[in-house]
Amino acid sequence: MSDEVNRIIFECVDEALVASALVEKETFYAFLKERHGLQGESIGENFAAFHEVMKSILGAKHYKIEQLVIKILHERTKQGTYSRADELLAFDRLVNIFIKDAEESIRAVRSRDYREISSYVANLEKTVREAQSRLREAERLAIIGQTAGMVGHDIRNPLQAIIGDLYLLKEELKNLPEGDHRKSMQESIESIDENVVYINKIVSDLQDYTRPLRPNFEQINIRDLLNSTLIMLRIPSDIETEVIVEKDLSFKSDAIFLRRAVSNLILNAVQAMQKGGKLTVEACYANGKNTIVVQDTGLGVPDELKSFLFTPLFTTKSKGQGLGLAVVKRLVEALGGTVRIETREGNGSQFILDLPT
Repeated sequence: MSDEVNRIIFECVDEALVASALVEKETFYAFLKERHGLQGESIGENFAAFHEVMKSILGAKHYKIEQLVIKILHERTKQGTYSRADELLAFDRLVNIFIKDAEESIRAVRSRDYREISSYVANLEKTVREAQSRLREAERLAIIGQTAGMVGHDIRNPLQAIIGDLYLLKEELKNLPEGDHRKSMQESIESIDENVVYINKIVSDLQDYTRPLRPNFEQINIRDLLNSTLIMLRIPSDIETEVIVEKDLSFKSDAIFLRRAVSNLILNAVQAMQKGGKLTVEACYANGKNTIVVQDTGLGVPDELKSFLFTPLFTTKSKGQGLGLAVVKRLVEALGGTVRIETREGNGSQFILDLPT
């Protein structure tokens, strides 16, 4: 992990030096080697030396380069180049250098400046504690993700075999004469089929949550995508469905990602309407963005639970792993969009996807 963090810090520093007009990259590397005997590639494990050289060359402006390094680190993580855990480890190392430098500055300044700088250091320490807390959570989720990925892969193969056998059983069933025996077998096969669909969704959610997401953007006819998604899902007969799409609405997105996100929202809406109701899926272009809304007439979500809805492994249902909405959030953010909920307890919910043009 340490070697990976060293590499990441060097890559971000190298890009920051190119992007900034404050110092010439080759000159800086030469100065670093002459002053400290260090090669540029070793910046990651010797960031204190980088910090010192920057201060000696640029004076107070050195913070602009370091600020750019952290910005590049964050942007690359957002794009999927680095993992969230790697970003937090690198960020922790960078900020610890800033804290140490600030503490040394405190000892050097006059006492009247002590309170101001102490407050600055306290804020930095708070930032580091928060980053370390996020890192522990990211590491926990990473372990869960690795385990989930392996489990999902191992389940997928026998699951495909079961699906194939079910198809053959359905074909054999057509040749049996009408009667109680055939009816009993039909009910058993349908029950197995429903459970296979449920297991398949769990595997898909596990894989969507743990795998790297690299969307493939193409022009999509949204009406076709929404209609075909509904056809693929099993909507209970006591739930009325309606699709409302602005005429000829189409935009560039990843059809697989978008279909998976909408499917999960539809299934979530169906589960919220145990006694039947109405499911509405609406799409339009407004205010410079494309919006897809999945609305149900279920019981809604209590205010105290709204902030937890998109958290992995959180669920209010007796059946489920709490990954469905977390997967939706991850897929939509990979497409450059956002997902939000509007709901009142007892009055149904709207899940709203805002996607870029």
